[in-house]
Amino acid sequence: TNNGNAAPSQQPPTSPVSSASFFDQMSSKVAFIFGIILGVAAMSTIGFIATLSAERSALPSQAAENNNVVANNQPNNNAAVPTGPTVNPDAIKLTSSDRVIGDPNAPITIVEFSDFQCPYCQNFHPNVQQLLDNYPGKIKWVYKHFPLSSIHPSAQKAAEASECAGDQGKFWEYADKLFAEQALLSQPNYFSTAAGQLSLNTSTFDDCLTSGKHTSKVRADQAMGEAAGVSGTPGSFINDQYVAGAKSYQSLEAIVQSLL
Repeated sequence: TNNGNAAPSQQPPTSPVSSASFFDQMSSKVAFIFGIILGVAAMSTIGFIATLSAERSALPSQAAENNNVVANNQPNNNAAVPTGPTVNPDAIKLTSSDRVIGDPNAPITIVEFSDFQCPYCQNFHPNVQQLLDNYPGKIKWVYKHFPLSSIHPSAQKAAEASECAGDQGKFWEYADKLFAEQALLSQPNYFSTAAGQLSLNTSTFDDCLTSGKHTSKVRADQAMGEAAGVSGTPGSFINDQYVAGAKSYQSLEAIVQSLL
């Protein structure tokens, strides 16, 4: 019997969902999506690394590129020997004013463009001396100046001083002394003091150096070196073969033997 009140509607029974199972489902979805994202990122990273490696292998390494660069006129003495039109041995002309040691009729001529304040030239100097000693009559050594004044502020004056010593017959002795005492080149009055220690007439030497008598000769040597393709020191020509940097005695000897 309905007592005038509507009977309550009947709802189908439902299965209750706990909060724990809800979050479990959400966690699974998030983990699945996150896994996809990670996978895509990983594949992208692997692809990028593979592309970069391929590009790097197709190009010369930065170290190899830098091997042929002379920055601020400072030579890299491990540099590869320049080839092609940048090297022009025909630009080298020997003159009566050149400083030469060894047999004038030797079959091998070493023309070295050097800088008395260059540490690489200091290391190279005794190697050429050893060649002369070990191959008597086979080699003549021509020293030409190439002062890198932008980084070696005493190099130009040292070159001129060596020429003033040469006027008194002691170019090679003075050159040996400059290299042996390279750390002293910037000291005041060093060049005159060194001349006195070699028993040169210091008054004549000082007049020569202060007058700039050999400035033009030093600059002419450097201009010749630049025309021949020298860009750093030491830069040498063994006959017509350009030798860049302070090569070891063994390397120089191998060249000499190949030419004999």
